Amino acid sequence: MGFGYPQGRQAVRGNLLEADREEGFFCRELPGPGEYFLEGLGARITLCFLAAAPEGWEDAAPQPLYCDADKVSFPMTVRSVRLGDRFHPLGAPGSKKVGDFFTDQKIPVPQRRRIPILADQEGIIAILGVRPDQRAAISPSTRRILAVSLHPPDPGENGFTGKAIHGK
Repeated sequence: MGFGYPQGRQAVRGNLLEADREEGFFCRELPGPGEYFLEGLGARITLCFLAAAPEGWEDAAPQPLYCDADKVSFPMTVRSVRLGDRFHPLGAPGSKKVGDFFTDQKIPVPQRRRIPILADQEGIIAILGVRPDQRAAISPSTRRILAVSLHPPDPGENGFTGKAIHGK
């Protein structure tokens, strides 16, 4: 006599995954430049246009995010990762699943759903605090910059840590 799952192995897994997905999900629309509170994270996000990137901006990357404002469109959303999300990491040869990218960066599974994804109608613009997408990268032809800053709450508040954002 052997042990068996009451409704089959997939039924048990499916229920656990569904509960886990709903628990950490957040999504906020960003209709334009401004400051927004992200209820799901207890953090704030600020978006503003600049005529040029500040001196030494490359050294500050990935936080704050500076991207080509003409390559993105509003409304944007900031949300948790979704199954099947893909992006083209800046400096990488091609696109990659966000889940695989998190694995490569050694970001623990429980922290992944708390890392904000910035997207517009075209797709992912950046995994905030981790890596921007190639599509919105600043180039010599860039005329306007969109600066995006994420302001997390104090460490430990709502279970949110700098490690969840920066993956270190």
